[in-house]
Amino acid sequence: MIFFNQRFADKVGVRWAIRVKSSGKLIGTCGFNSINLKMKNAGIGYELASKYWGLGYASEAINTIIQFAFSNDQPLGELYRIQGDIMIGNAASESVLKKLGFKEEGIRRSSGFWKNEFHDLKCFGLIKPEFKEI
Repeated sequence: MIFFNQRFADKVGVRWAIRVKSSGKLIGTCGFNSINLKMKNAGIGYELASKYWGLGYASEAINTIIQFAFSNDQPLGELYRIQGDIMIGNAASESVLKKLGFKEEGIRRSSGFWKNEFHDLKCFGLIKPEFKEI
């Protein structure tokens, strides 16, 4: 929690909870893993408990934070571009990003590192004029 609060205070990242509206149950998070206000861009990330996949929660949450990020009256500073990198083969995440207007931009070779291995990631980009609210 302290890590996320400090990233927000430094204006280099922000994370929100994804909750079930009816119960308030925490089922995931989403936000900007990195924000570069000078370049007016951010990297988006999200994760959702597998039980809630395919039910529209990720699309709704990401749509909401993109609307916020591209609005002119938010405290982070004006953003023009959002990038999302996903694991190759994650068709569900590809579908979510494409539904919101993200364009596939290519493969970023060995740009992810977890479980002591490098992973290629598929890069998607969204610029403000191309955003489609859902």
